[in-house]
Amino acid sequence: MDKKSRIIISVLIIFLLGAIIFAFMAVSSKEMLRREFESVKEQLQRENEALAKKASDALQEKKNMELRLEEIKRELDNLSKEKSDLEKKYEIVTKEKEDLIQRLKTVTTPTIVTAPAPPTPTQKPEVEDAYWAGLLKEKANLEMTVDQLRNQLDNLKIQLEELKNNRSNLELELKNLTQERQDIERKLSYTEKLIDSISLELVREKKDKRRIEEELKMLKNEHRMAIQRINTLNEEKLNLEKKLQQVQSEKTDLERRLKEANIALERKTLESEGSKERYASSENLPAQSVELPPIVVRSPEAEVSKESVTYKGKVLAVNREHNFIVIDLGEEQGVKIGDLFSVYRNEQKIANVEVIQTRKNVSACDIRQQSTNIRVGDTVK
Repeated sequence: MDKKSRIIISVLIIFLLGAIIFAFMAVSSKEMLRREFESVKEQLQRENEALAKKASDALQEKKNMELRLEEIKRELDNLSKEKSDLEKKYEIVTKEKEDLIQRLKTVTTPTIVTAPAPPTPTQKPEVEDAYWAGLLKEKANLEMTVDQLRNQLDNLKIQLEELKNNRSNLELELKNLTQERQDIERKLSYTEKLIDSISLELVREKKDKRRIEEELKMLKNEHRMAIQRINTLNEEKLNLEKKLQQVQSEKTDLERRLKEANIALERKTLESEGSKERYASSENLPAQSVELPPIVVRSPEAEVSKESVTYKGKVLAVNREHNFIVIDLGEEQGVKIGDLFSVYRNEQKIANVEVIQTRKNVSACDIRQQSTNIRVGDTVK
């Protein structure tokens, strides 16, 4: 009975220690997952805000470019109108020039009539000279005006070509901005999907934690029941020990009586001797014993060997409150949960981290050991 109770007590103690270790691991994993969720949520919120700001800046820049394009279009229309006006003026001037040339060709030299009186014979040639000088001067002015208009027209053509080039450049920039906006919108949608997936995973993890807590409560209840059973067994053991003492006292009394009976039975017949032998054989029967099967407690394997793979990345975020970091290496680079990395700054090792959760292009790592505080931008290998 003592051996059986000791085995039961040892098994219950081992079971209690296992339950305590399991509860500690569950609580620590719950706290670690909570810290990880908060850090990833904050990081994704910051990335979402940055992407939203970039998108708003891109939209504002697009609006500005559209306004600038409209202004350029209006300037082009004005230049086109000015060009058409100048062309009309050039045609008018050219026509006037041709008319003047035609008039010059058709003008005939007037005949001078001499009179007997001496009124002023040199006045008429002077008027004609002045007339021809005015015509030549007007012709020269018209030619200069035509040359100026031609130069202005050439300059306007050059400006028009430059504006066309600027317009094509602005259209190209607008196209690039539209492409960048589409890329930013795709990144925003990807970030939202990533947040939804992380939320679903955390919900599942919370459900698993709840289930583990319920199992832990059940184990605690079973532990209390086992302790109650142990107490009951101890009480039964004490009662049995008392009964055993009573039986031993009764046995001594019977032995004394047997001795007295043996003295009296020596004088009896062979029948009494036979009955005495039967009684002695009944008293000397061996007690039956029940052997309990041995209880074997197997210990879990200490560690699982992991294949180490070397990568190189950067630290994207550091959460000192919950003791973890986020790096720019993920499932696409072959990173798995449990991988170990070292953090370097200026080619000097400052910390060791372990991957606890992975995504497509990022991973969350728990800080195992650090000699200097990790900062954003440190190298991870």
